[in-house]
Amino acid sequence: MTIKDTLKKSALELNNISESSDLDAEVLLSFVLRKNKEYLFANPEIELKQEQLEQFEKLLARRKKHEPIAYIINNKEFFGIDFFVDKRVLIPRPETEILVEEVLKIVKNTNCQYVLVDVGTGSGCIAVSLAKNLTNAKIFAIDISKDALDVAKINVEKNNANIQLLSGNLLEPLGNNKVDIICANLPYITVEQLNLTEEDVRKFEPKSALIAKEETTLYSNLLDQAPKFLNKNGIIFFEIDPVFKDKIIKLVKEKMPNAKYEIKNDLAGLERVMIIKT
Repeated sequence: MTIKDTLKKSALELNNISESSDLDAEVLLSFVLRKNKEYLFANPEIELKQEQLEQFEKLLARRKKHEPIAYIINNKEFFGIDFFVDKRVLIPRPETEILVEEVLKIVKNTNCQYVLVDVGTGSGCIAVSLAKNLTNAKIFAIDISKDALDVAKINVEKNNANIQLLSGNLLEPLGNNKVDIICANLPYITVEQLNLTEEDVRKFEPKSALIAKEETTLYSNLLDQAPKFLNKNGIIFFEIDPVFKDKIIKLVKEKMPNAKYEIKNDLAGLERVMIIKT
């Protein structure tokens, strides 16, 4: 079977599974052939070898069961960087790039040696993206999940990033260290919300990284800890669910009454990143 026929057939098979069936088929076949998508388009009549077809069909079968493409090929691009991902961590989302961009706006063009911490680091996508752009910064990355830290370690080493990985609950692993910037993308959805999400997320992504017993509990706990670990004029960056924006604003006013905050929208126009200046 040719590249063209394989893509056409598989895209049709994925129509009921994915809104991006054409792209899914292209990514999977590119992965099998170890070629980019441009190669597929430039060589549509090339006949695939039997072993290539068999490998492709195995991957296609996984996608038909709603397994996310990123887990199948163990890769997701974030902030222009390729990250290893598997079922131990959330798949990095494009909206999280807004948080990285906002940190860089404040830090990148200064001569100060900032100390940053990424809380709930998961795959390490935020911490590694910051490290790649802030060679002068000292960066900590924390997660309570050993599995997540194992994945983060892969990405730290893969990108030769200068990051210290720490295990534990929120900011506690920092010990006596103080930081200038706290970044946090913490679990904030309820079981009820998860049940309404697409099957790709519901069946495959780690629930511990998605679900909070109460949607703002972890944010509340982090705000309680923050004064102990923040240097003077420290800044906190939260990724938030727009639905719970008002609850988090209320928490900030209660726990940090002298702080100033602003909220940045993601590319969809949703209120996504809260910046708290102490």
